[in-house]
Amino acid sequence: MESQSSSNEYNFIVERNVRIPMRDGVKLVSDIYKPTIEDKTLEEIPTILERTPYDRTDPDKIKFKGEYYAKRGYSVVIQDVRGRYDSEGIFYPLKNEAEDGYDSIEWIADQPWSNGKVGLLGTSMG
Repeated sequence: MESQSSSNEYNFIVERNVRIPMRDGVKLVSDIYKPTIEDKTLEEIPTILERTPYDRTDPDKIKFKGEYYAKRGYSVVIQDVRGRYDSEGIFYPLKNEAEDGYDSIEWIADQPWSNGKVGLLGTSMG
């Protein structure tokens, strides 16, 4: 893996509306920001996950989280929690956060663009 710095040296791509399966079959919808060099997605890099009940497509989340960290060499997954916006299921505040968070982290760690290291970001983590 190439060394990475905190400067704005990476371009990025966005995969929108990715459906991540949970252990009970419910799918949570996420947008995934991936840094690129010369139009190739970086692989085996750390990922930042934000799970939110406040709409993953909010412009502030896109600019100040998805784009910001992807430009600095991190993959970023911004996910609508269960039962909110595009995600399946029924929203019960804090009821499913532990299992859904765990399942999301496991899914991310299994992706070819992930090195298995996942950090969490957000103001309403359950």
